[in-house]
Amino acid sequence: MRHFIYHSDRTKDILVGIGVKAPMLYVPHFKYVFKKSYERSGLSDDIVTVFTAQGKVRFLFFGNLSIVKGVDLVTDVFGHLSKEQRDKVELVIAGKNVDGMDFSSLRSTSPNFKVFDRHINDDEMVYLYSRTDYVLLPYRKSSQSGIFSMAAYFRKPMLMTDIPYFRKMMTKYPSFGCCVPECGYGKLVEDTIKNHSVAEFYTREDCDKSDDREQTDAFMNAFNAMLE
Repeated sequence: MRHFIYHSDRTKDILVGIGVKAPMLYVPHFKYVFKKSYERSGLSDDIVTVFTAQGKVRFLFFGNLSIVKGVDLVTDVFGHLSKEQRDKVELVIAGKNVDGMDFSSLRSTSPNFKVFDRHINDDEMVYLYSRTDYVLLPYRKSSQSGIFSMAAYFRKPMLMTDIPYFRKMMTKYPSFGCCVPECGYGKLVEDTIKNHSVAEFYTREDCDKSDDREQTDAFMNAFNAMLE
C-alpha cells in the first residue's frame, strides 16, 4: 500500500486538499546529530575566506534564497546600514537561489557581505554555522523550519520575524532568539550590532527542554501503530 510522509501541517493540508486518501505519517525535523566539526578538505576556497576577521558581528542567512524566506529583506536591511555599521559586521548569505535573485548590488555595498548562491555541502554548512554569531530568519511563511532546528543545534541566536511558527517556538524557548514584526526587522539588526552579546541567549532551562524526547517518542508511537 502506498503511504505519504509529510513534515508539516501545511504539507498535510495540501495532500488532503488534492484528495489523497492513502495513510499519512508525520515525520518531524528531528534534532541534528551529526558532528559539529568539519573537514577542511570539504571547504571551497571562497567559503574559507568568510567569518575570519576579528571583532566583527557575524550574521548568517542559510537555506533557499527566496522571497518567502525573506532574503530580500536581508539585502534591504544590510544594504541600508550606515558605513559605520557595515564596517562592524560580516554577512553571509548561502543557499540555492531558487527565485533567481540578483545580489550584485549587495555584493558591491561592502566587501564584508558575501553571497554563495549555490549548493552548500555539509562541511561548508557546519563551518558557517559554527562560526557565525547570529542566524537570520526573516521568514514570511513557514509551518516548520529545519533552519531553526539547525541554529538551535549549534546554539546560535536567531533573529526572526513573528510568523506563527516562530512565535510558537519562542513561547517554548524564549532564550533562543528575538522575534519581531517584519517592519521592525531592520531595527532589530541595528540594535543587535550596537549591543552585540550572545551571553543572554540559550539558557540551560530552554536547552534542556529542547533536547527532550517528546517529539521522537510521538513519531515512534505513530510509526509502530502504522506497522501494526
